[in-house]
Amino acid sequence: MRTVFIIGVVLFLSFNCFSQKKIEVEENSYSFSAGRENALTVTVYESNKDDVEKAWKKFIKNYKGKVSSKKEIFADDCEIKDVSPNTVDVYAAFEVNKDGDVTVYVGFDLGGAYLSSSSHPDKYKAAKKIVREFGVSATKDAIAEKLKEAEKVMKKLESDKEKLVKENETLHKNIEGWEKDIEKAKSDIKTNEGNQQDKTKEIETQQKVLEEIIEKEKKVE
Repeated sequence: MRTVFIIGVVLFLSFNCFSQKKIEVEENSYSFSAGRENALTVTVYESNKDDVEKAWKKFIKNYKGKVSSKKEIFADDCEIKDVSPNTVDVYAAFEVNKDGDVTVYVGFDLGGAYLSSSSHPDKYKAAKKIVREFGVSATKDAIAEKLKEAEKVMKKLESDKEKLVKENETLHKNIEGWEKDIEKAKSDIKTNEGNQQDKTKEIETQQKVLEEIIEKEKKVE
């Protein structure tokens, strides 16, 4: 019961805190392997760094780039028509923030210049939409995974309860059987005590027979 209560409190606090957050894309700079460049940032909630990195690799492969990992995840020659008619190199770095969530830094190298809202306003909007799409999908996937785990825990708890219910039923049946055995034993005791009394009378009667025979034997000369 205490375990169920704790799980409930944790889930309540988790979703209560999450409901106060909105997935948004901001513009910053980040020190990629190619240098400090302009980047779009988004925070992925309810996940961890390894899972977010795996999710990004899967996500960015949709744009047909050649993906590799070193200091960051690099996607070479991506085809993102809404951002550029030419291929785009995409850099993505991941850091765990003070709240334990994962901040993703994405740099779009257009070929000689990194995407920025000031220099490429229209392209920036398209890139912002892409980055936010990833933040939303990665967060939803993470929550869905936690839901699966919570459902597994729930099924385990329900299974445990079913076992306890069956055990309780068995114990009640055992008690009923034992009570019947006790009643029978009590009846058997009474029968036994009556039989003992009858046997005592038979012994007394037989004792008299023995004494009579002994007396007859003494009278033979």
